[in-house]
Amino acid sequence: MSIIGRNGAGKSTLLQIICGTLNPTAGSVEVEGTVAALLELGSGFNPEFTGRENVYLSASMLGLTQKEIDNRFDEIAAFADIGDFLEQPTKTYSSGMLMRLAFAVNTCVNPEILIVDEALSVGDAPFQSKCFKRLRQLISDGTSVLFVSHDISTVRSICSRALWLKSGHAERWGDAKEVAKEYERFCWQEEGVVLQYSEALNDVGVVTSYDGQNGAEISTNEDPAAPPELFQPNPVFERNRERSRMGNGDIIIRNFIVLNEAGVQVTSCDYNEKLALYYLLEVCKP
Repeated sequence: MSIIGRNGAGKSTLLQIICGTLNPTAGSVEVEGTVAALLELGSGFNPEFTGRENVYLSASMLGLTQKEIDNRFDEIAAFADIGDFLEQPTKTYSSGMLMRLAFAVNTCVNPEILIVDEALSVGDAPFQSKCFKRLRQLISDGTSVLFVSHDISTVRSICSRALWLKSGHAERWGDAKEVAKEYERFCWQEEGVVLQYSEALNDVGVVTSYDGQNGAEISTNEDPAAPPELFQPNPVFERNRERSRMGNGDIIIRNFIVLNEAGVQVTSCDYNEKLALYYLLEVCKP
């Protein structure tokens, strides 16, 4: 499950209440199962302790015995992959290194409930990919993941349910893709942009042809011809191209359009929607 919302909506406060680090002013929270939480970077770590010492400290706070930590230490160290820094005080760590170690500890103890609050945003791309793979494996193994992020694409790919918080109140709850779509629409409307999502048709046929030269399958619409819109003037694209042109000019991208499964040109799309991308290239050099 994911919790989404603008800054100040109450996401982190709700997570801290669930974890027990904050007391609610009214109402109550019931939690069933062991909880591991990645809230603030370095929370639960003693900055004077080495990474190794903090692994034992954090894991013991999560309920593991000395022997259990000994058995899992190599796995935790390998996942964090911070090398010799493991023997140095965590006060010398970068934010990314702190996140690596904290994520490794909290996910290697196999919690029943894992809470992640924006922690992955400081990691580099390869480590983020490794983290998301671990999260999916935990979910597959039965762990309940409560995930807070401003990255809507991650919310759609990781979570099945989502809660949209607005000014401390639940604005919408339900399927993650639908809630994310409404939240995204709301955010852009506040900036004066109206999003129009396309509705893909299920009865549009797709054929697969084989490119013998490159040895790859190419999925195209039933009519393989390029759409006529590709050859029509596109002033907006041309202005953007002139503003951000790179390269030596041997090949120029004159136009670019996106079609959905229904063959309709779109400028935005839903997560996991099938699209066809068409480029008009001018080759200026043989």
